[in-house]
Amino acid sequence: IVEIGLGDGERALDLIELAQRNRPTFEIRYIGLDLFDARTNEAPLKLKDAHQSLKASGASIQLIPVPPIESLSRVANNLAGTDMLIISASADENREPDWYFIPRMMNDHSLVFWQTGVDQPYTKLALKDVRELAEKQSRESSERKAA
Repeated sequence: IVEIGLGDGERALDLIELAQRNRPTFEIRYIGLDLFDARTNEAPLKLKDAHQSLKASGASIQLIPVPPIESLSRVANNLAGTDMLIISASADENREPDWYFIPRMMNDHSLVFWQTGVDQPYTKLALKDVRELAEKQSRESSERKAA
């Protein structure tokens, strides 16, 4: 499970618990990208507190304190085989993910849940949907450069 933008951390605990119930014989690996202590627009989720809370779940936890959307290009290759990717609007409400890097993280059964606005529901995307978004974003970028 990879989550970009943890909010208050409660969703992460719920996701881990759900995964553990549905896959009791598998080790659940959770990776969270967030600004943590460096958040300026909301109450910060302290990295230390998040790690302690999530570690208690028994899952393998890796928390990466970075600007979440910006750093996706740097960490995508290390996240190959991601089964579930959650992209929260709280990660960077004013910026769409760089879809180009996401397909390399996914496998044939991966799901992406993307929240386009803080109070919006999550949209479920399959690999083909993510590839289409990546192609569209690439075309738009090329057109802007050509103009």
